[in-house]
Amino acid sequence: MTSNRAIALSVLAGACLLVACGKPAEKPAAPEAVPVAEAPAPEAPAAAPAGVTKVTVTSTNGAWPKENAPDFASPRAIAFKDSSIGVASVVVVLTNYDFAPTTMAEYRKRTSPEPGQGRIELSLVRQKQVAPGETLEFVAGMYDPTKYQGQAEMTSSFSIVVTGGTSLSLSSPTGTVEVTSLTADSISGKFDVKDKWTQLSGEFSAPLK
Repeated sequence: MTSNRAIALSVLAGACLLVACGKPAEKPAAPEAVPVAEAPAPEAPAAAPAGVTKVTVTSTNGAWPKENAPDFASPRAIAFKDSSIGVASVVVVLTNYDFAPTTMAEYRKRTSPEPGQGRIELSLVRQKQVAPGETLEFVAGMYDPTKYQGQAEMTSSFSIVVTGGTSLSLSSPTGTVEVTSLTADSISGKFDVKDKWTQLSGEFSAPLK
C-alpha cells in the first residue's frame, strides 16, 4: 500500500514539475533563405527601324516642280523584288509620303503623287545568261548607273516621279550605286549619282517585299 502511494506521489510530482517549467524549448527554426536577386538580362540593342533612309535631291531639270517641290527631309523606303529567266531585279522606292503598295503587283498600280509629294524609283537589275532550269539570284554589290540594262551584268537607273505623273530621269549619269547588305526580307545601300541637271545622293535600308 505504501509502495503504491509512493509511486502515485512521484508521478504527481513529475507532472507538477512539467507544468511549472513549461514545455521543453523547441529547436529554433532555421532562418529563411533570402533570395538573391538575379541581375537583369542585358537588353538587346534596338533594331534599326525598317525603311530608314536619307536622301538629297537637287535639280534644275525642267520637269522638276518650281512650286511645291518634294522635300525628302524625312523619306520612307520600301523595296520590291522581281525575277524572270536570266534576270533578277529589285526596285527601291523612296518617298516623302506614306506609300500604300506592299506587293509588286500593287506597286505596278501605283498612282501619281499629290502636290508636294515625290517618289524616287531606283531600279537595280542583274542580268546574266543561265543554264536551263537555273535561277539567277539577286546579289549585293555595285550596280552601274552609267550603263543600260544588258550592257553590264549589274546595272541601275533612277526615275523621279512628281505631281501629275511626270517622270524625271537622268541623262548620261555618272556616279555609283551600291547594295551594301541583302537578306531575304531587307535591302540596304547607298548612291551618289548626277547628270547635267540633277544630283541624287543618300542611303537606304528598306523592307524587301
